[in-house]
Formats: sequence, structure tokens, C-alpha cells
Amino acid sequence: MNGSMVRLTVDGAEVSAPEGRSLIEAIRKTGVQLPALCYHPSLEAYGACRLCVVEVTVDGRTKLLPSCSTPVAERMVVQTDSEAAERARRLSMQLILARCSGVKSLWDYAAKMGVTDTPFEKSDEDCIMCGLCERVCRELVGKAVIAVAGRGAEREVRPPFDGECDVCIGCEACVAVCPTGKVKSLIEDGRLYMETWKTRLDLAHCAECGRVFAPEKLIEHVRSDAERLGIQPDLCPRCRGRSAAQRLRKATATPAGSVTGRVESEG
Repeated sequence: MNGSMVRLTVDGAEVSAPEGRSLIEAIRKTGVQLPALCYHPSLEAYGACRLCVVEVTVDGRTKLLPSCSTPVAERMVVQTDSEAAERARRLSMQLILARCSGVKSLWDYAAKMGVTDTPFEKSDEDCIMCGLCERVCRELVGKAVIAVAGRGAEREVRPPFDGECDVCIGCEACVAVCPTGKVKSLIEDGRLYMETWKTRLDLAHCAECGRVFAPEKLIEHVRSDAERLGIQPDLCPRCRGRSAAQRLRKATATPAGSVTGRVESEG
């Protein structure tokens, strides 16, 4: 992305956006909140759920395109509320509901779009194949613990060989981004259990208070960056905050022999 700006029209209003910016971001700047279950602004676009489809006209040619994976372009004309775009988004949501008919959060999400039922045969999956868990692990965490495997209806996300993974650091980023709740973790027998990935991790104890606070592998993963930033990775958040406050008090303490110190003591 460079510093040049492009002009486009969104629902009749002229909008300026940096060249290379995704169309969904430009649209959201106008206040239109398009639905999207596979999109995250910190990750590469995937275009899987098709809920952000809009009608786009460029050089006289009109297409329905997913706004998350479509970059803005000069003189682009966008209609978010055209009949064709809304019909396509409803259809995509109905297909998702049919696939994961037992996931309440998806029904709640669909209701906000005005979709309350699906005409398609329902199944009881709990993954919409949005790819968020795989992408956050690979792109942001830098671990690539999981991957999409299989073809067609057999596609699924899973760890290598569908067994315990020694690469997982237990950051739980995948849990945080999953829109259906399929990706789960829990503390079991004093260890973090990444249930979906069938992986157990030892937990570290705070060097100050002894409280269990994070997976050992996660601490080692961030150690060099944390220490470079002056953060003590072996302390729990509470002790780390207390330590930082103590350092701040020492750094800002007024020497007793200074002019300010004498004025404060005399006052």
C-alpha cells in the first residue's frame, strides 16, 4: 500500500481511501457495517463466508464481489444495499445456518441481517471454514499449528496428523477469533488443554507470587521481545504491574536534597 488516495462512490456518497485498502474498510468508514464472519482487519482477506458481498461497478461493468478481498479502485461505484447484493448475502447466511444449524451465535448473527430460517437441509457442523484460526496462528502468532486439510465436504481445520501438536504455544488466539465456539480450551489437571487441537501444555508459575498464569511455551515464545521492551515475562500480570509501579515511583522520586524536595518538606 502506498500513500496515494483513490476516489470511489459508496451508496451515492464520494469516499476517499488509500490505494490498496480493502473495500470493506472503506465501506465501514461510511458507517455501513457489512456482515463478515471470515474477516479480520489484522489478517489477510480470505473471502470464505461471502457475507460482505456488494455490487461493484468499474468502467461500466457490474459484478458482485466480496468486499473483504476486493481492493478499492479509482472511480469504483459500490452499492451495498442493492437487491442483488442483499439477496446474495442472505443466501450465504442461509447456507451457513444449514451447515451449522445448532450454533446459536450464528442464528443471533443471522437475525441481525433479517435472516431467521434456512430453506436448505440442516446439518450439525460447528465449523464454517472461515479460516480465522489457521490464519491468526500462521500470520500473527507465526506458528502454523493448524491447517486446512481435505477436499470438498471433507475439508476441515486440524493439527498435523490430527494429533497432539508440539508446536502449539497455548496463546489461545484461535479461541478468541473463532466465530462459532468450535475452538475450545480449558484448564484440566493443572495444564492448559487446547481441546480442539488435542494438545496439553504445562503452565508456568509466577516467579514472584507463585500463581499459575500462562503456558510455559507462550512465555518462551515472547521472552526476547518482552525483555527487549523491559517487560518481565516470568511475572504474572499483577506482579508485573506492581513491579512496574515500583520502578516508576523510584524513577519519579524527588531527591531530598533538591530544591523541590526542600520546598515539599518545608510545606
